[in-house]
This record gives sequence, C-alpha cells and structure tokens, in this order.
Amino acid sequence: MFISNITHFLDEEGNIATTMNKHGREIASFLAMVIDSETKPPSEEYVELSCWKKKCTGTIESFVDEESNSIEYWCTDCENAGVISGWEGTKWDLS
Repeated sequence: MFISNITHFLDEEGNIATTMNKHGREIASFLAMVIDSETKPPSEEYVELSCWKKKCTGTIESFVDEESNSIEYWCTDCENAGVISGWEGTKWDLS
C-alpha cells in the first residue's frame, strides 16, 4: 500500500515537479488522475481509471474517507492500493 501526500510531488506553483525522475512523475500523474476522478462532480461523465502497474488489466476504485479526509484507492485485480493526503486545493481537486 502506498501512502502519499500529493504535495511532496509538486513544485512551488502546484505542478508536478519536472525535477523528479520519470517513475516519480508517473506516480504523481496517476495520483493526480485519482484525485481528479474522485472529486469530479456527480453530474460529470465517469471516467474509468486503469491500474498503472505493468501487465495489470484492473481498474481503480476510490472514495474519500470522511474521517481522515484522505482519498483511498485500490485496484480491482492486483494489490495496488493506497491513500492520498494533501489533495485539497490542488489543481486536480474539482470539489
């Protein structure tokens, strides 16, 4: 399980930092997509997210934990799962 604070992946302007290595940017982009997907208003079209692990064909499910105000996500096929904090107020927070 990954425990991530999205702000650790961002630069001073709130963008995914270009100074990170490729793998770090890929993880940050995936976390941004989860935040975007989970905070999208119900009236907007649902977009199914694919798992980012190689050779996995699963999809990502998520919810906002009201107690911790973190986004929890998991893959329907593999063990990819995690918790995202620090997402409030980022450019991917559509709530």
